[in-house]
Amino acid sequence: MGKYRDQGLFHDMSSLDSFNSCYSGLDLKDPKGNYSILASVPAIFLVNTEELNGRKRPETWDQLLSDDFINSIALPVEDLDLFNAVLLTLYKEKGSEAIKSLGRNMLSSMHPAQMVKNSGKSEDKPAVTVLPWFFTKMVFPGTSLEVVWPTDGAILSPVFIAAKKDKKNELEDIVHYFESESVGEILRDKGYFPSVNPNIDNRIPKDNKFRFLGWDFIYNNDITEIINICMDLFNKAVI
Repeated sequence: MGKYRDQGLFHDMSSLDSFNSCYSGLDLKDPKGNYSILASVPAIFLVNTEELNGRKRPETWDQLLSDDFINSIALPVEDLDLFNAVLLTLYKEKGSEAIKSLGRNMLSSMHPAQMVKNSGKSEDKPAVTVLPWFFTKMVFPGTSLEVVWPTDGAILSPVFIAAKKDKKNELEDIVHYFESESVGEILRDKGYFPSVNPNIDNRIPKDNKFRFLGWDFIYNNDITEIINICMDLFNKAVI
């Protein structure tokens, strides 16, 4: 997509002057005016307490990457948008060793729906699953599965519109519709994708933080190249 963005084909047609308070402290608004951010997909942890075997459940990304969870984690490799967001954010903040640790600690690679569905059936059960917040709503009460929102922040994969600048007359109303309160409530209730609309109650506790890759990193780096570097580091570290 970068080559189209760099040609100036896109334009942020959002009408929102501010974003939802749940994103306080994050600058989600695209400073170069290419993308219209609508919501996000947060990556959180699903912990199987029966598989901890005396280990403390991880509350942070650093704890998840520690030696305690070697060959113990399920990752949403098939969910490319979210997995790439996790790779890029960890690489930016913690460097190549974090990506190697993530690969070393991976036990299985499944789509998030498979992770929840098979959590109690597989012989090799992961102690921790990284997955979108939405899929935790499939977990039945009374099981050994516990939802953990990382205390250092759920990594975000933004939900956005890239609208063609030369189609502004045709597309502006559509963008405004998708950022409206009515659609924001659908995103919140049906997808558990926190809306950026400031008038939506996303029902997220104030203590629940987010982590965003950041526009400076996005615009100052070749993201495709960095993803390839991360995947190489990750795959070489998988046990």
